[in-house]
Amino acid sequence: MSKKKETETPQYSVPSFIPIKGPFARWPNLSEVVLAICVFLASVFVSSEGDGDEVIIRALDETPALLLILLAIAAISLYWRKEHPLKVLAVTLLMMAIATALGLSFDFFGVPIALYSVGRYEIRDKLSQLGGATIGLIGLILIFDKNETLTDMGFSFIFLFLSWYIGRRVLARREYLQLLQEIAEQLEKDKVNDAKKAVEEERGRIARELHDVVAHQVSLMTVQAGAAKIVFKKEPQKAMKAMDAVEHAGREALIELRRLLGVIRPDEEMCELTPQPGLGDVPNLVKKFCNAGLVVTMEMPSLNKVLPVSMDLTIYRIIQESLTNVLKHVGKKASVHVFVKCNKTNIQIEIKDEGLEEKEKVPERSGYGLMGMRERVMLLGGTLETKKLDQGGFQVKCYLPFEQE
Repeated sequence: MSKKKETETPQYSVPSFIPIKGPFARWPNLSEVVLAICVFLASVFVSSEGDGDEVIIRALDETPALLLILLAIAAISLYWRKEHPLKVLAVTLLMMAIATALGLSFDFFGVPIALYSVGRYEIRDKLSQLGGATIGLIGLILIFDKNETLTDMGFSFIFLFLSWYIGRRVLARREYLQLLQEIAEQLEKDKVNDAKKAVEEERGRIARELHDVVAHQVSLMTVQAGAAKIVFKKEPQKAMKAMDAVEHAGREALIELRRLLGVIRPDEEMCELTPQPGLGDVPNLVKKFCNAGLVVTMEMPSLNKVLPVSMDLTIYRIIQESLTNVLKHVGKKASVHVFVKCNKTNIQIEIKDEGLEEKEKVPERSGYGLMGMRERVMLLGGTLETKKLDQGGFQVKCYLPFEQE
């Protein structure tokens, strides 16, 4: 019988649109401080008042004190250009207007930076466009300040407009790349989910098929066992053949059942098939918790009765969960007593700890552990009692009835 190769889930790569980090991304606060200082120093020492608008370097004493104050205020405001770009532009224009009204030459290199910030960091289109419209106001101030020619005014308008427009395009590109990133991530999630869904549907189909096979084998076993019972006295040979058929069908059903469980079991739970633990494994379990630090005393007389597999496993899980809770809520060095008693009608399990030294610190114990124990006990028709003890500590008591024969 040839084995089919398992199809692997295709892997999809998500395109990356992470920009290269510059100083303004790595050290934003420090970079803004350095930018403000550089703009202030350039505005103080560099001037265009030379012959033919020649750029000259002027001494500090040539700059009036009031102009220094106005330049300092405008430069300091640049620190908040990302959070409040429109306010920074408004402060810059106000300082520029005051200087012009006082007859001072306001050569502030932060004007194009402020306009760029409005285009780059103001996400509301109308307000950003309103900020860009202030270029006309800046032009009027320049006319009154330096009486520039139309050609010079044209170059100034183009330069200032480009400052705002470049900022706007950078913002649009960032938003576009972010949108592409989100779309790519969503597509990746959809593909992964579709692959998982396809695997789950295939598992369900295989599980249904195997269920039909197991059901057929069990039905066949029932028919063969009934036939063997009828012909056993008169024709033992036929009864033996029927029982051989029952044995064969039982083996086939067990194999298919294991396949079924392997299919429907989650991937993280796939492991080697091992016998389920029971009451006989409790001493080893207690020994492990003693090695972890608990002081456990156990009273478990030998049982003369063979327990059902489900009851045997339930007893083990209740003791395991109870000791785990003691270790988690009370801690190491805690004293625990485990008691198991069996009579004609039921089996009793009791796990009791002494709690912490200070009674008021005994924690409440609730959650999925106790809920899981209660579910196990209810399936077997038993009862589970959990309570805090007056003298401190916690008690778990369980009664599991035997099936009446």
